[in-house]
Amino acid sequence: MEIIKKNGLTQPYDFSKIKHAVTQSARRVNVKFTAADWSKLESDILEMLKGLDRVPVERMHNTVELALDKLNEKVSVSYKTYRNYKTNFADMMTKVLLKADEANYKIDRSNANTTAALVSTKRSLIYGALNKERYKQFELTKAQLQAIEDGYIYIHDMTARADTWNCCLFDMGKVLAGGFYKENMYYTEAKTIRAVFGEIKDTTLDTAAQQYGGFTIPEIDSILAPYARKSYNAYVKEFYEIRASEHSADMTDYEKMTILQKAKDDAMRYLEKDIEQGFQALEYAFNTVASSRGDFPFVTLTGGCEEDPFGQLVWKIALRVRREGQGKEGNKRPAIFPKLVFLYTKELHAPGKPLYDLYKEGVITSSKTMYPDWLSLDMPDPSDVKTDVVMQFKPAIAEVFHKYHKFGVSRWLLNEETNEVYENPEWVDSIVSPMGCRAYLSPLYKSGHLKPVDENDTPVFVGRFNGGAVSLNLPMIYMKAKQENKDFYEVLDYYLNMINEIHISTYEFLCTLKASCNPVAFCQGGFGNLNPNDNIKSLVDKITFSYGFTALNELEWLAENKSLYEARNEESFALKVLKYIVNYVDNKKKEREAGVVPYIAAIYATPAESLCGTQVEQFVAKYGKIKHVSDKPYFTNSFHMWVGEDITPFEKQDAEYNYFHLSSGGHIQYCRFPNGDNLTVIDKTIRRAMQLGYYFGVNIESSYCGDCGCKVDDAITVCPFCGSHNITTINRVCGYLGYSYLNGDTKMNDAKLAEVADRKSM
Repeated sequence: MEIIKKNGLTQPYDFSKIKHAVTQSARRVNVKFTAADWSKLESDILEMLKGLDRVPVERMHNTVELALDKLNEKVSVSYKTYRNYKTNFADMMTKVLLKADEANYKIDRSNANTTAALVSTKRSLIYGALNKERYKQFELTKAQLQAIEDGYIYIHDMTARADTWNCCLFDMGKVLAGGFYKENMYYTEAKTIRAVFGEIKDTTLDTAAQQYGGFTIPEIDSILAPYARKSYNAYVKEFYEIRASEHSADMTDYEKMTILQKAKDDAMRYLEKDIEQGFQALEYAFNTVASSRGDFPFVTLTGGCEEDPFGQLVWKIALRVRREGQGKEGNKRPAIFPKLVFLYTKELHAPGKPLYDLYKEGVITSSKTMYPDWLSLDMPDPSDVKTDVVMQFKPAIAEVFHKYHKFGVSRWLLNEETNEVYENPEWVDSIVSPMGCRAYLSPLYKSGHLKPVDENDTPVFVGRFNGGAVSLNLPMIYMKAKQENKDFYEVLDYYLNMINEIHISTYEFLCTLKASCNPVAFCQGGFGNLNPNDNIKSLVDKITFSYGFTALNELEWLAENKSLYEARNEESFALKVLKYIVNYVDNKKKEREAGVVPYIAAIYATPAESLCGTQVEQFVAKYGKIKHVSDKPYFTNSFHMWVGEDITPFEKQDAEYNYFHLSSGGHIQYCRFPNGDNLTVIDKTIRRAMQLGYYFGVNIESSYCGDCGCKVDDAITVCPFCGSHNITTINRVCGYLGYSYLNGDTKMNDAKLAEVADRKSM
């Protein structure tokens, strides 16, 4: 049998083409055909076309529809809808053209991490609009699309979700050790600290551009320590030989010792300069070279727990470089990227402990630049901190750390004979670094997966990534239940199940990708060591998919006519809802172990940037303006207290404690300070946050004059010293820093600017 195409040409009948089209349609309604289903479909089609030698393609389509009507009505409707792609494509392109006009003639402020005036960013925005519409039209069911359009759920990063994956903990140390291939070039293992900084820069810019979300290089001090030692040894040898050549061959032992000490002193000065210039180079690259998405790569470096002296030196200089800032002399300001995160444990950083001086360096840097953020690796202990909070929940991060971490054991070591870096076999992956502004991976074990199979099983965090997040708009869901006279949890379950379906669909797509889509990550050790033509399913099985939520504060107002802070000492409705969502996610983890769902679930306190305004607009469109809920231009982020609450940092820490620790797959806690001058207050607040087991950030609104170079710890539009309007203000957007104003212009959207204006506690 031959099929007559629309252009009059013919081709042989091929059921595999029908199977491909039907598979796409079935996937959109979450249906999988069995071998018996496919056999039944083909036999029905051939029976209807029995006796025909030549069949027009339109009749073939109609026949497939009739056969599907008998086999599966949902798939039949999806197939018919998919066939109308021309009409859908025209509608889609109209939306894309509108977005293109906006990109070309307006300044997009949906992401404070982009420079929307750049040609490359405009192109990225236009492509992103096309990709988003393509994803919505052809990858989502009608119900899912309706839920997004109405605003009950929000799929993050739809511009990239049909292409790639989300944030990660990139195994930079494994890529660097022994050398690696990148595109057509082979990078030999770096012989000096200067060379390794260059390799880190090149690798990060390349691999971060292939994904979206945060790109974290965990424990950068441990990675760089052996390379610092390499450079130091080489410098000592070089300077000793130079000085020795100036003396007689029969030097005394005293002269040799004197020359060696001077060589060591010179070597340390040169090494410190190399490390300083290396971090400066990373700051220049990560704040000036936009990725293929049009934004700067959201790079995070974590450190602070390396006990090797060279590792301590690396982290100390990283803090100093950030503190001193970039720019012309007398007109410097701190860089935004990379984000720095200080890994804290009282075993190393409390007064009298071996790394206490390093902790003090971090506090000084936070007081001047807001970074580093602080991640506690300790279990909260009521005896350590004075608080009225009832500590219902404990951090999983601390449990893993204190069970598996070996103090004094570095991951990366230097073979002094071969001068090569190798992985310490005694090291255990026990520190869970954040991926970007607040995302975390669920624990995974080498043998037992979500639970250790025995006492010898160890966790794996480095070299994993996230598949994407979908967030619940809780005030919308509450109002829908109320308006339709339904049980709130019944409606919530409907949208939770919908998110589950979306995650399964994304999981299945990611499993089809080839390792060649990001060769340094998938083939050279960043995530694995696959062959370029292998699909990445074995690595996708290790990643997490996130259930996000927004606006617990507004939900509490709707349910109990109280703010989240007013309900802080009660079993509030908002807390009950969060516990319910956590229980749902925990059940999905159990279902993963049982083979019911294919992915690892995580719960995520959503950092709503432009979303904080979008969700209010969607709420008002459907349910109108309600006092304390939708009468301001933004919803409150995730579990946070409303930014305008007039409360102290300690009160904010106590009020957010249980919400924070429930949201184990993505959370941060931050407090606002009027300025960075009172180092004692900032120190005490950081220390208290660490005692409470927080991932904590300091927020000090800082403005810099581009003309006279002055710094003011406040949001200003005119310089009080020279009258210039060339002002740059750095603020927290959500969990990361951004420019509320850059050289007199803003990079934040209107909703986020309105939130910034209301801030008292954040």
